[in-house]
Amino acid sequence: MNKKNLILKKTKQETKDTKTLFFEILDQDNFSFKAGQFLNLFFLDNKDGHGKPYTISSAPNEELQITIKKIGKFSGKLHEIKEGEKIIAQGPLGFMTLEERENKNNKIVFIAGGIGITPFYSMIKDVILKNTEEEMHLFYSNKKISSVIFLDKLNILSKENSNLHIKHFLTQEEYFGKNIINRRLKVSDIEEKLNSLKDTDFYICGSIPFVNDFWKALKDKGVNEDNIFTEAFFQG
Repeated sequence: MNKKNLILKKTKQETKDTKTLFFEILDQDNFSFKAGQFLNLFFLDNKDGHGKPYTISSAPNEELQITIKKIGKFSGKLHEIKEGEKIIAQGPLGFMTLEERENKNNKIVFIAGGIGITPFYSMIKDVILKNTEEEMHLFYSNKKISSVIFLDKLNILSKENSNLHIKHFLTQEEYFGKNIINRRLKVSDIEEKLNSLKDTDFYICGSIPFVNDFWKALKDKGVNEDNIFTEAFFQG
């Protein structure tokens, strides 16, 4: 697979430990991606040939953006790169995209834990920019309000687009605000909001336990496997 050279244009601090990196693609010919896909990133001084996967958080028609949580040596090094520095990207990769849906009339439910919001942020913006008016519901779980990535941007998107509905769940803090619930997210919360889990496509992204728990809970509720799309994150 071809690799692309990226140059860092700027960064934006999203939360205490999360940054969005904005890149220019130096050899952009034949580069395109679908919302929800990821890139394998490599450093120029890479000795062992190993890279790490990071989801693209921009919509396909936006400037290339990758949002990274600092939770390991590799992601820590990415947090420290300076404007003008180059890295190498391989991809795009991944099949957790809206194009995989069989019935485009189904509602879309995004279930995100922490940094698992990144593919859904890309997908939400893509749907809005394409003006398809598909019904979207985001259920987003975090420990505290300060750890909610894209909080202000998501609120603006929800306010400006009546087809986007957002519920935030905080597991380690009591915080009172619109659409914020101070406890762990459960499938019953989704079922209550939608009235029914039928005619719905579910996208789940977060830690491995988070994804496995919600996949099993949806299956136990009778949701068909073909309507569940998952991706588990391990960013180091």
